[in-house]
This record gives sequence, C-alpha cells and structure tokens, in this order.
Amino acid sequence: MLNQKIYKQFVRGLEQYLWYLGQDTRDAENNLLEQYGFRKYRTPGHGGSSRYTIKWKSRTIDLHSFCVGIYGNNQEGFLYVRAHDKSYAYLGKKAPLPGRYRKTFLILPSNKESKKRFFTASSVFLKWLEDYENWIETNYGKGYRRRCYRNYPGKWLSPAKARKWFQEYLKLGEITGN
Repeated sequence: MLNQKIYKQFVRGLEQYLWYLGQDTRDAENNLLEQYGFRKYRTPGHGGSSRYTIKWKSRTIDLHSFCVGIYGNNQEGFLYVRAHDKSYAYLGKKAPLPGRYRKTFLILPSNKESKKRFFTASSVFLKWLEDYENWIETNYGKGYRRRCYRNYPGKWLSPAKARKWFQEYLKLGEITGN
C-alpha cells in the first residue's frame, strides 16, 4: 500500500526528473522534448518558462518548470507541483495554469480511496515517463542521463536506480490491487 515514505520518495524522484526535463530543453537547436514530438508554447499573459504538450495514449502530457502532469480522456489526471513539493490526483479536465491550482481539483493520497486514485493517476504518468526515458536512451545513450545526473545539485538516485525504483512503484500497485 502507498505509505508516506513511498510517497515522499516518489515526489523526490519526480523533482529530479523535472530537472532532467529542463536539461532536455537547454539547447534551442537540439531541444529533446521537441524532437520527441512535444509542442512548445507560452501561456498568453503568463511569464516564466515555456510549456510543452503532447498527446500520449489519448491523454495530454503537459510540462512546465513549475509543474508536470497528465490530463484528459475523461479520466482523473495527475499533477506534480514543484513549489508544493507534492503530487496529486488531479480532477481538472485540462492542465492547470502553472502556479494556479484549484484546491478542489487536487487529491492528496490520505486515505484508502484517495491512495488508490492517486496511484492509478501517477502510474499513467510514470508509464509515459518510462516511454520517454527509453526514447532518450535509444537516441542519446545511457551516458546522456548520467551526465545530467552528475550536474544535478540535489541527487536522489542514479538514473538506472531511479528508473528501477519507479518500476518497483508500479509493481506495488499490481501487488496491492491499486
């Protein structure tokens, strides 16, 4: 079952991967998110970094330096908010504006039902992340992410160990029936 320790490790891992995604966009001429198929855009009237969006398995992945998530297809979404240092099951139909999150749309895993909802939503996001990391590895080799990790100031787990941790997290849901 999803407990506080596992949740904190999960959030810690997402913080590291959000940093990696930022590294993937540093070279304007070789923006890896755009090469993967993401559309880069800015939210009108909203300063800050660019946003990236892509359709994946009838859902929308939306990435920003403030938050990342998966939304749509009449299913609960998932949202990681860096400034909150938290992840949520997300009830909105579309991605929120970065920095503006309706509390009534955010579900923390606090009881059996909300843990199940959170796990289901977060698992879908992790499956996309694994697809993306497979693409990175195929196109840029294992060394690329290891170099990102070496430059990351708040190390969690090495890229290989982090991916294994996320895979074990997904298995946890299979074992517990989440």
